[in-house]
Amino acid sequence: MTTLYLFRHGETNWNKEKRFQGHLDIPLNEEGRRQAQKLKSRLELLTPDAIVSSDLKRAVMTTTIAAEQLDVPTHFSELLREANLGEAQGKTQDEVKELWGENALKEWFTGSPEFKFPNGEPKKAASKRARDYISNFLKDHPCNKLAVSTHGYLIFRILCDISDVDPKTLNVGNCEIYEIEIDQSGVWKWVGAL
Repeated sequence: MTTLYLFRHGETNWNKEKRFQGHLDIPLNEEGRRQAQKLKSRLELLTPDAIVSSDLKRAVMTTTIAAEQLDVPTHFSELLREANLGEAQGKTQDEVKELWGENALKEWFTGSPEFKFPNGEPKKAASKRARDYISNFLKDHPCNKLAVSTHGYLIFRILCDISDVDPKTLNVGNCEIYEIEIDQSGVWKWVGAL
């Protein structure tokens, strides 16, 4: 059994503006750095054996701050990046509504797993990309506890894919931690939010 601790990066100015970031490389703001500092003590109590992180600035900064006191290997990968939102990247939610209609936002947040924005990545493909990376990492680096620093929508999609949670009730906050267990046969189970 392996326990995963997935956590979302700290706040960015674009989070405050409700602007889609996707693969765009936006740093943490001051509040995001404070959130990562608070995450540090929680992560120390969880005692992960290793950390894997998205290679985007907001996740790297969160990992660097939160794991400062941990003496564990840390690996960065583009495979843990947020979903590529194509032409929606850099747009606010209001701008997305204007360009593609109100239904585009509903589809993105609670619609079909195959939905994608123009020139973007389907939702389910983003989840599969991250889950495959984590599974392959664990084959090469077996450990009991793995911390995963990634992005809000990616965590949202993974939790939807491995549980029967109603997407309308799920809100992944900055620096919140979600515990997942992977059994010996490779089945992922969401335990809960910590």
